[in-house]
Amino acid sequence: LKAARLIPKLIHAKGDDALLRLLAGVLEQEGFKVVGAETLLPSLQIGPGTLGSATPSTEHEIDITTARDLLRVLGPYDIGQAVVVRRKRVLGIEGPEGTDSLIDRCARVDGEMGGVLVKMRKPGQDNRVDLPSIGLETVRRCVAAHISGIAVEAHGALVMDQDALRLKADAHGFFVTAFLEGQTPDTP
Repeated sequence: LKAARLIPKLIHAKGDDALLRLLAGVLEQEGFKVVGAETLLPSLQIGPGTLGSATPSTEHEIDITTARDLLRVLGPYDIGQAVVVRRKRVLGIEGPEGTDSLIDRCARVDGEMGGVLVKMRKPGQDNRVDLPSIGLETVRRCVAAHISGIAVEAHGALVMDQDALRLKADAHGFFVTAFLEGQTPDTP
């Protein structure tokens, strides 16, 4: 009965962030404590810096900055948490279909190689739910799409199985790096 009363609110929720906030609020009203996955599994968090031996080039750093700027602008519209940029050109923006589809779409854009997948939280996002995440499948798809690396927000993204991910990335000369939001690559 309680769930049935939620249906109108769920229908009118604008975007996944609003929907998840609504559901978290309902759970809290029922006496549950909603916490982020990293609270229970701190090993899912990634700190700043590079994971593995490959590092982003200067061109990649420029692409990462371009992607971060775009994601900050798009965030309030609840469009997505990821973009792919190559040589300052936006190849794709994540939509409701998710990151895997974004990567697959970008593989077919122009047949060129390179670029960076960048994932970060939306401004004002509830950090307990729906943090950007990457894992082995993300790296596999990026490598297949000829994307050079992934950049995520340090302490703001979940990285599944970091040791295996590091090995996979190193085996392909692929970089995985984490930036501190609010700092440019040139900022210490």
